[in-house]
Amino acid sequence: MFAAVRLSLSFLTRKQRVTYFSLVVFRSLTGLLDVVGIGLIGLIAGIGVSQYGSASGGRSPVKILGITLPAITSEGLLWLVIFVLVVFLFKASAAIFLSWKLTALVADIESENAGKIADYLLRGSLDSVKQFSKAEFQWAITGSTIFAFTGLLNNVATLAS
Repeated sequence: MFAAVRLSLSFLTRKQRVTYFSLVVFRSLTGLLDVVGIGLIGLIAGIGVSQYGSASGGRSPVKILGITLPAITSEGLLWLVIFVLVVFLFKASAAIFLSWKLTALVADIESENAGKIADYLLRGSLDSVKQFSKAEFQWAITGSTIFAFTGLLNNVATLAS
């Protein structure tokens, strides 16, 4: 599998490889926003239990990992919930945008290389074209690029994220 991925990547220009790996890395990093959001949800739960769940209803400070957080009002808690929502919305929007850019890049690479294969096959002599069956010719232009680029590169990006 790694040999096939390396071979597919070897057909990319330097700029395409840099763009591809940048998109894959940024898409993977959006997963860290999930961790941040879940941590903030834990913070909200901790504040809710310690400040609003106590029998006295007091506004005592919350201590998390040795860090004492000041007491927070109900309005402050609402703003914290809204901030968590914004973090998750940003993460979802960034992931969708990066997936779209990655899909567009891979589609461009696939169509460019399919054109190169078609150009190579059709610019040769008629005798060289006749040595292939119609199915082989069709697969060389369409199927091979789908497997070499769309399949492999999208799967690598999915595994990385």
